[in-house]
Amino acid sequence: DGNELTYNQRGELIVSGPIYYNVTIPSSKIINLDMKGFVLTTTKSIINNGTLNITDSSSDKNSKIYSSFGIELIKNNGTLNMSDFELSISSTGNNTCGIVNSGTATLNNGTITSGYYGIKNSTTGILNLNGTNVTAANTAVYDEGELHVDGGTINGTSYGIYNYSSVDSDVSDATLSSNSNALYKYSRSSV
Repeated sequence: DGNELTYNQRGELIVSGPIYYNVTIPSSKIINLDMKGFVLTTTKSIINNGTLNITDSSSDKNSKIYSSFGIELIKNNGTLNMSDFELSISSTGNNTCGIVNSGTATLNNGTITSGYYGIKNSTTGILNLNGTNVTAANTAVYDEGELHVDGGTINGTSYGIYNYSSVDSDVSDATLSSNSNALYKYSRSSV
């Protein structure tokens, strides 16, 4: 389709247009993606097996990663660090998810909006939400791993946080809301 996806010598991801195929970051790579106020539209997942740092150095902080397809927008199996970001996925299919985390994800001062799941944190996942707002049509944060929330707003129509983990989680200075259950605790760990 003529679009190119390349890495430069400084480990920066260079994207020249919309993404129509899965982007996989190898485990040996450290990638820095500065959105610089741009909107990245994709129909496929960004799969991180290495280290992926996503920032927005623009003064307006109005960049976005967007999809209208029923995909898992970012699949993190490595280390994911995001600051001053927006993820938006408008599909309402039950496989739709902003971030699926099986590694370590630290999300600072961001916004995630999803037509179904905002974030799924697997049993191997460590998820740190710092001042990040998550809104989803079903469940904002589905947690089976280790969860740390400091600030932000978490709102899911069915569940704000659905905690199914055997690991203790902590939530402080955050606003949780839902039409059904703002915080649902299923297992024996504590929140």
